[in-house]
Amino acid sequence: MNKKLTPKLKAVVMSTTKTGKVPAKVAKEEPKALEKLKDQGLAKTQKSANGKTETVLTKAGEKAKAEATEPKKASPKTPEKDVKAKDEKPEKASPKAEKKDKKPTVRKDTKQYTILKLLSRKSGATIQQLHEATGWKLTTLRGTPGALKLKLGLEIESEKREGKDTVYRITGGLDGLL
Repeated sequence: MNKKLTPKLKAVVMSTTKTGKVPAKVAKEEPKALEKLKDQGLAKTQKSANGKTETVLTKAGEKAKAEATEPKKASPKTPEKDVKAKDEKPEKASPKAEKKDKKPTVRKDTKQYTILKLLSRKSGATIQQLHEATGWKLTTLRGTPGALKLKLGLEIESEKREGKDTVYRITGGLDGLL
């Protein structure tokens, strides 16, 4: 049984519970849709155990719900050569996918480049040293190592020295950035 469901009917069918009951709120908001489902033989009204009337899906309604949740298959009427022609066309990558494929780059005349140079030294750099080199606020610089990890995929370690500032150092992921 392959019944065409309008988007509204499909929404009502999909809102049913595991036991096939249409929620009372849906029944109240969509009485016309429920009547159409009943006319098509996809739903019926029955008395519940507590004496109230409720709308439930019939076996045909359950089947329609299952068909609505299945992914669409190619139409059997589609000729083989058309399917092959579609498969042969190269798919264009979405702009987001293109951005993910590109490796990040850093221009040499930027403050980010200055920060990367300081952090890539064996001795690393403190937040205060980064502040003096860039002029950025300390609050901005405290989040910089984490942001560099996320945006550029760097491995950054931090070392807390007793009585002194924390030293940050890049330990990996600089390939091709500097």
